[in-house]
Amino acid sequence: MNFDKSGQTPAGLAGVPPDYFNTKGQLWGNPTYDWNELRRKLLLVDKTFSRMFELYDYVR
Repeated sequence: MNFDKSGQTPAGLAGVPPDYFNTKGQLWGNPTYDWNELRRKLLLVDKTFSRMFELYDYVR
């Protein structure tokens, strides 16, 4: 998730902009994702599992 510098408060919140059905829009309060950080972590997991499959026949 995407937090401010303190790491405690979400840097942004998810929602929907105003439209025909709701002129005020909607603020859901869900934190937004830091996609670059998630990509970096997923790459690390992918490399880890790739190495494990090189070493072992089965991984649990």
